[in-house]
Amino acid sequence: MDQSAKPSPSVRRALGSRSPTQQKRVVLFVALSFVLAVFGFLYWRRQALMSSMYARAQKGGSTNNKNHPPATTSVLQTLQHAATRFPEVKGNFALNISAGNDYPSIAEAFHQPQGTYHGVGYQQISSKSPRAFLLYDVISPEDCLALIAVAKEQIARSEVVHRVGESAINPVRTSYGMFIMNSVPADIRMRQHLADIIGVPLVNIEATQILRYLPGQYYRVHPDYFYSGATEHLARGGQRFATVLTWLNDVHLGGETRFPLASPPITVKQTGVGNSIMFYSTTQDGTVDPASSHEAIPPGEGSEKWVAVCWIRQREFH
Repeated sequence: MDQSAKPSPSVRRALGSRSPTQQKRVVLFVALSFVLAVFGFLYWRRQALMSSMYARAQKGGSTNNKNHPPATTSVLQTLQHAATRFPEVKGNFALNISAGNDYPSIAEAFHQPQGTYHGVGYQQISSKSPRAFLLYDVISPEDCLALIAVAKEQIARSEVVHRVGESAINPVRTSYGMFIMNSVPADIRMRQHLADIIGVPLVNIEATQILRYLPGQYYRVHPDYFYSGATEHLARGGQRFATVLTWLNDVHLGGETRFPLASPPITVKQTGVGNSIMFYSTTQDGTVDPASSHEAIPPGEGSEKWVAVCWIRQREFH
């Protein structure tokens, strides 16, 4: 054996008086163990880095301005960097689904940039990533006032659904809201109208959430689809594949909805009481669309914002 390539003392002890064949097996075992240990360390480090990126994205960083969601740019850069570095991030970050083909009539209903469907005017504002439309006269001003009146009786601090499916108060969201769980005529009319417009069964629409934003209150960049770890939520009707946000009052200053990852980026201002924005959380092939992530910009001084949010599921919501 070349004296310059002697085995280490630990390897020599392991070899002892074994035969040449046994010695080769020991050396091979030691080398293989070392390689596996290195790969194990690298895999652990990769997973730790991914978890760190997600944690940073959820926290959002420092506040840039008291009237704007904190560290929006930092959140987006973190998510984009994670998606670039880790091809498997789609599987960890959110569940891939086939909802895009569940209701072909959805694509048929809005196959033109603008038009009228079920008595509602619509205008396409983004053709892909995410698909988004403005809807006009979804509900009457009177029904908007009725929904606000119901919400004022039960309103409380909004919560956030985390990756594992738990809901809790989180500084990324400072709005107040409530879910309409009882039979409210204004809500029934709105939900039925949306079911007709979108082309899904009424039972696929979650309970309506009414939200109120006062000056300075926001919801940082977030997707509406569920993370793969939110198994309990996903079991109640599958993935959320579309969202309809309806404006219930006039917002005089601020209060926009922004899609920073859209192609190109979109900032949607309120178009009138009873109008809505509808956007898809999935692409046309049925996978979740990170570009549907959006944020609620705070209303300006002296303004408040009331909205009704309806999430559309793959299957019956229960």
